[in-house]
Amino acid sequence: MTTIDRVIVNGRVRTLDAQGTVASALAVSDGVIVAIGRDDEIIELAGNETERIDAGGRAVLPAFIDSHTHLRRASLVLSYYIDFLGTDPRRLQDVLEAVRLRAGQRPAGSWIQGDSLQPRRLDAGRYPTRWELDRAAPDHPVVIRGIGRHVAAANSLALKIAGIDRDTLDPPGGRLERGEDGEITGILHEHGKLRLDATRSDTVIPIPTEEDRVAALRDTMSLLHSYGIACVHEMAREPNDVGDYLRLREEDGLGVRVRLYIRGLKAQTRLEWVTGLGLRSEFGDDWVRLGGVKFSIDGAESAHNAALYEEYPGEPGNTGLLRIQPEELNEVVGAAHRSGLQVAVHSIGQRAVDIALDAFELAQRQYPGRRLRHRVEHAYTPLNPGQLERMAELGLLWSPQPAFLHASGEEWAEVFGEERGQRVLPVKTAAALGIPIQFNSDYPCSPMNPFIGLKTAVTRTTEQGNVFGADEAVSVDTALRYMTAAASYSTTNGRQGFLVPGNVADVMILSRDPYEIPGDEITGIEVALTMVDGNPVYRKF
Repeated sequence: MTTIDRVIVNGRVRTLDAQGTVASALAVSDGVIVAIGRDDEIIELAGNETERIDAGGRAVLPAFIDSHTHLRRASLVLSYYIDFLGTDPRRLQDVLEAVRLRAGQRPAGSWIQGDSLQPRRLDAGRYPTRWELDRAAPDHPVVIRGIGRHVAAANSLALKIAGIDRDTLDPPGGRLERGEDGEITGILHEHGKLRLDATRSDTVIPIPTEEDRVAALRDTMSLLHSYGIACVHEMAREPNDVGDYLRLREEDGLGVRVRLYIRGLKAQTRLEWVTGLGLRSEFGDDWVRLGGVKFSIDGAESAHNAALYEEYPGEPGNTGLLRIQPEELNEVVGAAHRSGLQVAVHSIGQRAVDIALDAFELAQRQYPGRRLRHRVEHAYTPLNPGQLERMAELGLLWSPQPAFLHASGEEWAEVFGEERGQRVLPVKTAAALGIPIQFNSDYPCSPMNPFIGLKTAVTRTTEQGNVFGADEAVSVDTALRYMTAAASYSTTNGRQGFLVPGNVADVMILSRDPYEIPGDEITGIEVALTMVDGNPVYRKF
């Protein structure tokens, strides 16, 4: 006879199953949902001695799955660096003051690092130059990274330590900004970061100790729980990314489930490490599982590095950067596909999307026996005619971030024009073509808070209150499924994302029911309880 560990009663249990079943109670045994039904049915099944969680009429839903994050990296920012995503400065002087304050707290010669700066939100609309950073911290090497680490701003001491000067040439896939006199300004794009890229094996930036890294990761788990997140897909590009999760699991337990996507090119990790061991997607267990491998084609649109077919306004000759050439991408995607590895490809601009689609099509043609749920990451710029249709024909999964529209809709309109700007993030059109879709945050490239993405998908409203592409809005039910069950589908393991007997008991209780409130109030929802593997890990009532 099954022993019931605990039950949730008196709730509005929205299972998100195919029938849209709504119940009032559920029962959990050994981390698994064993029954869904009415209060009286579940209480009778469990008995009076079983722990009972009274939801108080609140909405009960599957916990969120954030299917694209850089969580391990973000944990270091939260614990040790200047977190510009959190402080959200609006003046360049505020950025420089944060650097000056941090320098005053650290011994001379120690590194000052900042992360997730959004220069277009600043009054100056740009990154600080090396000389401005020199004045803020003359005795410390300083590196300030932008959203996604696509761009870094460094002071003169950091540049000197890295061996970067006016004679340094732009590397393939990278760019060093220069003044009219040819002197580098300290602003480095993509591969132009050179040895100031903290993820390179030859970086000059000091790496935190294993103890510090694991402690930072541990501290971040409670933040995930406060947002109802029970699983993350981690885009890993350093060997320590994997090892730190495994050590945390050994010491304290993870607290969330982790699906690993290993960067296979232009990173410390390598595709051949994975294929050489014969590893395939889904290797692992319910806590740590190999999702697949990831490759990144272009840069970020916010830095005008996404690969487009046209020039960026006011920038003759700039159509973005390619971090991987098409021939190289074809080779690695084909090798991964042949080896049974799901592939996620970062492609933002239309030119990068075509390069990704070509690589997937070639791999499927060369190795037709493989059936893998490959992923197109981002692709939120106005897509060209036929690109979504190709994505559907190839059976690819689309993995965009609605929160980017919330933060950057106006920037996109500046680049693509008002009319084309209305065609960003064409979710409803893609869904009509049968493309599987999953929403995620790309944290720390946007806030961890999933309700921002949920609201944006439903209302298509930016932070400034402008609406972009209202006809591409989706329902609350659809958006929630893209943040739960669809993300479970992407890793082929369907035991998450909806509340049915046999699935893992990853559950959240919300302060308000998103189905019952106006879309513009969704970000006011708070998580009242998060349950992971049947155990309450966060509770506010």
